[in-house]
Amino acid sequence: MSAQSIYSKGGWPIGWLLEDVIYDSTGEARAFIDEGKVCSYEGQHLGSFHDGYLRDLPGDAVGFLEEAKGIPSLPEIQAKESPPELKDEPERQALSGAASQATGTDNWSELAFNTFMRGWLPGVAVIGA
Repeated sequence: MSAQSIYSKGGWPIGWLLEDVIYDSTGEARAFIDEGKVCSYEGQHLGSFHDGYLRDLPGDAVGFLEEAKGIPSLPEIQAKESPPELKDEPERQALSGAASQATGTDNWSELAFNTFMRGWLPGVAVIGA
């Protein structure tokens, strides 16, 4: 099975999905999908993955796969790239606390993909980041 590109709201490649592992643009494993929940390797619930969309905790789309269906509407894909060498994934930690699942909205998230992967929330200012 080959890695699928994850695209930004502008249609640019921003990461990769291989089976249930989400990689960043450098090939580092950043999160995994467990029963539709996007989880960090530290056990933090980051958002959800359904119908080809990665969504933040409020349900806004952060990224999408080429075959995504639903809302929000998809931009034109700007470029296609081959994945970098994908590195081994770290050990998975159990999800801490109860994870609520927001329904998907028709909005694009304020979060950039790398910010989403760090577990930061929309609207939170991060000093020195």
